[in-house]
Amino acid sequence: MKAKFWPAVLLAVALATGCASGGGDAPPPATNPTNADHLAQCQDGPCQVTVTAPAEFVLRGIRTELTVANGRVKLRQSTEDGSNNQVMSTGRGGRSSMSGDQGEVTIKVRSVEGNEVAMDIS
Repeated sequence: MKAKFWPAVLLAVALATGCASGGGDAPPPATNPTNADHLAQCQDGPCQVTVTAPAEFVLRGIRTELTVANGRVKLRQSTEDGSNNQVMSTGRGGRSSMSGDQGEVTIKVRSVEGNEVAMDIS
């Protein structure tokens, strides 16, 4: 490969691995764990995950129950002490935010395929 092609190759690798500069606040590249047990990586910061529904997880004091029916994601969220509750049904691009004693959790649905739900969590 000639040297003049290296910048294009490096840019392609950077974009594919999420290393390119620009967005600054973009979440890290998807890690694609297959169940909610792997959501611990989201406890302290933004992440992208894929979970298999039904799933239940707690992040920053917010309990989330996630189910899928007819291509729609149902998020049932509550604070651990039960003082705040919300239920949301959404498809791709939908967003849910909730605050608790330990901070806020925002979930954005990137895609739904069968029972697999890809999400951005911040």
